Amino acid sequence: METKEKQLGGCTGKGWLPGQSGNPNGRPPHKRYLSEIVREMLQEVRKGDVDNKTNDELVVMALFEKALDGDTKAIEMIHDWSEGKVTDSHKFEGDIPVSIVYKPTDAKDD
Repeated sequence: METKEKQLGGCTGKGWLPGQSGNPNGRPPHKRYLSEIVREMLQEVRKGDVDNKTNDELVVMALFEKALDGDTKAIEMIHDWSEGKVTDSHKFEGDIPVSIVYKPTDAKDD
């Protein structure tokens, strides 16, 4: 059996050589992510608010107002935040034949 000598730079010869870095400057400095900025803004107290409520409290209050006015998306969001999202999972054990029939509802049928 014939053994080949390892080629520098990988199989094509175009890769990194031993001791050579593909990123000589290292990891770039940390940049602020949008999620960090949003979290900071939610914790701030709204300027001019006499009750010293934070922005996250004001957002939740506005969401509750929409829900109380009948906004179904707001109701769904409140439920998901407080109770957790409903997962649609089913567990079957053993050799059980399963058939799933999807029957869309028709809004015209009364």
